[in-house]
Amino acid sequence: MERKTKNCVGQYDYLSSPFHLRIHVDDNLVKTVKSVLRSNEHHLQMEIWDEYWRKETCRIESNKVVYGGTSSTDQSHPQQEGNEGQQRKEQITDSRSAYDTIRSLDYIAGFHPDQATEAAIDLAIFLKIPWAVVPCCVFPKEFPNRQINGSRVKNHSQLIEYLCMKHEKIRKGTLSFVETATAKNIVLYMLSEDYD
Repeated sequence: MERKTKNCVGQYDYLSSPFHLRIHVDDNLVKTVKSVLRSNEHHLQMEIWDEYWRKETCRIESNKVVYGGTSSTDQSHPQQEGNEGQQRKEQITDSRSAYDTIRSLDYIAGFHPDQATEAAIDLAIFLKIPWAVVPCCVFPKEFPNRQINGSRVKNHSQLIEYLCMKHEKIRKGTLSFVETATAKNIVLYMLSEDYD
């Protein structure tokens, strides 16, 4: 779908809206991708993926909360006239297209990705692609299996240490803004050459 927008000198530009993939970046996704890619039979790969995608689609459709925490029925931000169904046209819903999108990833980024933090890193490392993640919230009750030397990960510094144990070449940097209790500035990342 093309949209007409005015640029800074008052001329109109036509922009194509990108397609997007609504998916939970979690252990289920990582396990499925690993199973699919470790299978030697193409038809079995697609059976595994199709079953995952069917369940994931149901899970996503049952979630009626959209970005920003607003309900999809929230009328405080009504759609503009003529834009009805626009999200559906731009959202990837086909199993094969979703699989091809995951397989074509060449970079993963997560800025305060909350519960998706560890899975995003695991997926990137498995696919051997560059990534950068700025971990923030720890969620110790949701991830009781995160441990360092037998003790549960309960704070941000422990989370950073735990995540760094996933690969010997994980790099760590500090972003140039002030860290607060809710805005963390440590970035973990790997580059392509880190997999050599």
